[in-house]
Amino acid sequence: SFERWNTEYLQFQWSSAWANGNANGQFSTTLTDGLWKVTARPGYQSEGTATPAVVYLVIEDGEVSAAGVATTQACAQSAVLPSCTRLETEVAGGVSRYVMPLGTPNFSGYVTVASNSARDGSGVPTSLSDAVAYSWIEVQEWNEFEQQYRWSPEVSGINTSGNGRFASTLPAGNATSNPDSRYMVSVNARPQDAAAGRSPGLFRVRVVGGVVQCDADYVFCDAGEAPTLGRFDLSLSDANLTGEVRTGAFPDGGVAVVFGQVRAERWNGQWFEWSNLWAQTGANGRFALNLETAGIYKITSEAPSWNNAYAGFANVSSYVKFDGTNVCEVSDQSDESCNDTAATSIDLEVMLVGANVRGTVRDSSAGVVRNSWINVQRYNSVLGWWEWVTGAPVNSSGAFSLSLAPSADGDQAAGGTQQRFKLEVMPPWGSSTLTRKEVQLWVGDVGQASGSNYYRVCDEASMGTCRGD
Repeated sequence: SFERWNTEYLQFQWSSAWANGNANGQFSTTLTDGLWKVTARPGYQSEGTATPAVVYLVIEDGEVSAAGVATTQACAQSAVLPSCTRLETEVAGGVSRYVMPLGTPNFSGYVTVASNSARDGSGVPTSLSDAVAYSWIEVQEWNEFEQQYRWSPEVSGINTSGNGRFASTLPAGNATSNPDSRYMVSVNARPQDAAAGRSPGLFRVRVVGGVVQCDADYVFCDAGEAPTLGRFDLSLSDANLTGEVRTGAFPDGGVAVVFGQVRAERWNGQWFEWSNLWAQTGANGRFALNLETAGIYKITSEAPSWNNAYAGFANVSSYVKFDGTNVCEVSDQSDESCNDTAATSIDLEVMLVGANVRGTVRDSSAGVVRNSWINVQRYNSVLGWWEWVTGAPVNSSGAFSLSLAPSADGDQAAGGTQQRFKLEVMPPWGSSTLTRKEVQLWVGDVGQASGSNYYRVCDEASMGTCRGD
């Protein structure tokens, strides 16, 4: 893959340039002038045994600059820097090519559906049905300033091979933001795993002197130690929160939402924050998550934006409380009590709601703007500021769907039953011609039955008089 340095945003951004290696590992492409990051990933035969190679180069006047192709950005931008590793070339068939050696992993192993799945002496699942094949493993880096794990350009995710094997190289962390070189590894559950009640597996590790150690006690190693033979026997997790997402009333109304996304956000006393917990629904609309930290969670379910079969349905949120052992459903973050239904696991019935705000995003020439995003903020009249409440994807047809409702206190300046919302329509990623657009709406309760999710939407000019048809 090829990423080009964006001088405005000061970061590498995805580009449309790409190349596949042939049977001899050779590739070629044409790059425009600029600073480039090139990532060569292992093919299926090497997946799980080698790690990607990353190099940098500058193209000047259509040619690789005098600094050549180097393993660091700084070396690619200067031909005179000492202690630089620059790629050598070899000639094959009269063509000179740069040689990009793949890396040697310090973090590798196999992933199984359950921790007690049978493995042989090398950790290989004895049955392919137990292997989590062709799945994605996310790696996040600890951020000392924010006191949480975050995605970082310093590390990338990993794909498992056909037998669940994976390999990666975890670097020493940034001396300021990640001095202890701590990482969170999330083994994503595939849709078929979610349908079977399996949840993503979360593992914490750290790098000490180039060696990856466990940062908590696991079956395969204790905290502060490296596993035997350096092999990490990762697995998916049991689930204490499962459920099904449908577009109609249970048990069989509407249709099951396939490939929907379910995410869990934990209440921190002021707002719901990202908790590294999400799942995808399977063919039967079912999902599975495992809550580990006690607290109140908002569970938001949404249909896949790319599937127009679910057009007109907006996401919906449920709330659960986990006390470290038992979990139960609650009304919202202010509901601290678990009733007699609390148990070690819970199964939710989630029905998506019809949208009361939906439309199509277009540019000034009436062209459809595809694959973008809308942020939604609600004006808090008590505190006097805008607060983020949700977001919605803009699909490949330019369409979006939202269900908006006033908060419990509403807008005090508008009688307490209406509230102002601001929609921030974002340009597609990488767009250099479109800019952000703001639209403000009033949403008011106009007397529907108690508990209804449907509210009348009025334009900004109404300024609180949200009435009429």
